[in-house]
Amino acid sequence: MNCTTHNTLTMKAKVIAEPYHALPCALATFTINGIDANEDDFGEGFDADWENAPDYGCGFHKFEADRTEKPAILEKYKIDYPDYLEICDLLEDSMHQHYLKDSISGYIVRSKIGELIFFSVIPSRYEDDWIVFGGACISVSLGFSKMYPEVTWDSKPVKARMIIKRDED
Repeated sequence: MNCTTHNTLTMKAKVIAEPYHALPCALATFTINGIDANEDDFGEGFDADWENAPDYGCGFHKFEADRTEKPAILEKYKIDYPDYLEICDLLEDSMHQHYLKDSISGYIVRSKIGELIFFSVIPSRYEDDWIVFGGACISVSLGFSKMYPEVTWDSKPVKARMIIKRDED
């Protein structure tokens, strides 16, 4: 399984939306057709649980898209309304992060060859692979691939939480 992320599927616009590695609820790079973009042009991003966020981290970051057609925004980025809607979806998927102290929320899917894969954002099935718009994926192999037999290649992504604990040797 290749965990490479892709930035566009059916959009005619060239969109690059890459979150910061250490702060995945914020975009390091966001361009549309080579123009520096502002996520506020497409909705509002906010931390719905800032009181419990780790220092310099994301608590429960959400992005709520504004799907109202805005001619000035379409003109600014040289896009059409269907592209605008896809960009809204991209931002909702890639900017929705829920991190707790010892866990990461995300989604699990199964590859065509039976490998269990965890994504930090909701993935999309594309040809013979799963892809994401930003975010990260972790390929789980060996014995873990036998877990969750109900998750198949044909299944929709399943919400999951990965628990991360220090190994106490």
